[in-house]
Amino acid sequence: MRWTLLTTTALGALVVLSGMASAQDTGAIGEAQQALDNRAYQIGGQEVDPNVAVQDRPRPDYDPLGIRRGSFYFFPSIDASVSYDSNVNATQNNEKDDIIFGLTPRINMVTDWSRHRLEASAYLNAAKYLEQDENDFTDYGLDLGGRYDVSSAGAFRGEISYDHLHEGKDDNDRITVGEGDVVEYDLYSATGGYQHRFNRIALSGNLVYRLYDWDSFNIGGVTIDQDYRNRQEYGGNLRLTYALSPRLGLFTQADYLFYNYDNPSPGGNEQDSEKYGLRVGTSVDFTSILFGEASIGYVKQAYKNDAFDDEDGVSADIGLTWNVTTLSTLQLVGSRDFLPSSTGGSSRLSTDIALIAHHELLRNLILNGTIAYENEDYKQSPLEKDIYQIGFGADYLITRNFAAGAEYLYKDQDSTAQGGDYDKHVVMLRLRAQM
Repeated sequence: MRWTLLTTTALGALVVLSGMASAQDTGAIGEAQQALDNRAYQIGGQEVDPNVAVQDRPRPDYDPLGIRRGSFYFFPSIDASVSYDSNVNATQNNEKDDIIFGLTPRINMVTDWSRHRLEASAYLNAAKYLEQDENDFTDYGLDLGGRYDVSSAGAFRGEISYDHLHEGKDDNDRITVGEGDVVEYDLYSATGGYQHRFNRIALSGNLVYRLYDWDSFNIGGVTIDQDYRNRQEYGGNLRLTYALSPRLGLFTQADYLFYNYDNPSPGGNEQDSEKYGLRVGTSVDFTSILFGEASIGYVKQAYKNDAFDDEDGVSADIGLTWNVTTLSTLQLVGSRDFLPSSTGGSSRLSTDIALIAHHELLRNLILNGTIAYENEDYKQSPLEKDIYQIGFGADYLITRNFAAGAEYLYKDQDSTAQGGDYDKHVVMLRLRAQM
């Protein structure tokens, strides 16, 4: 009954969206949609940002116009998808395939003020498995953020959000195996900070707070409690940047994060810890050609529980975009850091790297490809995972109000856990209606 209602609502929304979109004033500023990703294109007198990857650049003939109400632009959209997954439970043996139907309605809001900024979004992401319905999920969330410009050199930024999410069977730190239910949880987060520029020097500071509240799940008629994963995370960072030139900068950053768990692990261990980090890096801005930043540093995680040894090691972050030509973009992203472990033990050292390519074959046809590798090394445990992914796809912009896409993904996991190896193929087709 729930899915019949949801499907009917979604189909109705597709029709309404397309009808309303065709009635929009084509003189509105459709490019405002990109501002939601901090890429403002001549909104309220703001300058065009030249540092844009091929897939994100404005396309006036295909960008949604949105709905304008005073200084506010609203961008509603809805995605409908159908997927095939060759191994929905991500198991080594007894693999089961399935067809998945997905619906994702969303609305974004952004202002066009010449100073300051306010943006918000709300979404729902639901999936229905044709046979393995224990994998069904309904995620949803709200987000509100903004910027307050104190002067041309300094600004406050803040964001609060709530998300109801799920942990999939193929998540890299998953708990569930086989035909158990997916695990759901609530995430509350708040961030805030200030940045100020003094000529060649820029100083910024940020605070962060996150609260995770995990639900129990059922497997084989047995309820598995997840309260030991409930935690609060709070901390912040300070960054000092020096501009060697308009194209090159150096920075150093100090990070601190405290993990405060509500309950001990199933083994009776307290999991509270503190994480300290210090890194140095460089930012590059070869306008519209090469931009982003990369850093390397040292990170240490110290536990209150004497049963856990303190962990330390090299940390890294990289996020670089190279516009190889006016039609092709390569992006290199990666990180190395200590993250919480779902096993109830100490942390896991997570290392990941990905190369992402986009190519504009036609003005309204963008191809993409991804190669990624991730290693999950669980500390004080023999568990270790190597995850390989390769994927490719295409986005076809049909009109300003409709777009279609197709994706293929292959994922392979090698694990030291018995029965932990698996691979899977996923093919997805989707249709989007937007305003």
